[in-house]
Order: sequence, then C-alpha cells, then structure tokens
Amino acid sequence: MMYVGIGSEKGKKVRDEDAFPYACERINNGTEREQEAFMRIMKEAESFYMAVIAVVLWYFSGNWVHEEVKP
Repeated sequence: MMYVGIGSEKGKKVRDEDAFPYACERINNGTEREQEAFMRIMKEAESFYMAVIAVVLWYFSGNWVHEEVKP
C-alpha cells in the first residue's frame, strides 16, 4: 500500500513504511500550524505507536489517497 498525491501533491508517492518519516520531514519544514498540530497529536497519544498512526492518518488525510501497490 502507498499514499498517492492528488491536487497540490499530485505526482508524489509514499510507501506505507515511509509515511511517518515523510510526514515528519514535511511537517518540520512546514507551517507553524502544522507543527503545533503535530506536537498536540504526539502529546495526546497514549503511546508512541498510537502517535505514529495518528500522525500518518492526519497528515495524509488531505491531498492523498491510499492505494494498493500493483506489481
């Protein structure tokens, strides 16, 4: 599975296993609002694992679709 960009993210593809580091890098270089939302998610999560899932779901909820990788 991978996230495929649409709209302003068109042409970008991110494999599931790369989704969290990709989101972190983009957020780190993103807006203050994105960085604040990221920190809020990380602080409110019950565990690091749950935080990772929450960040990925939040970050890729906009201009991305989740698709199966076809060989």
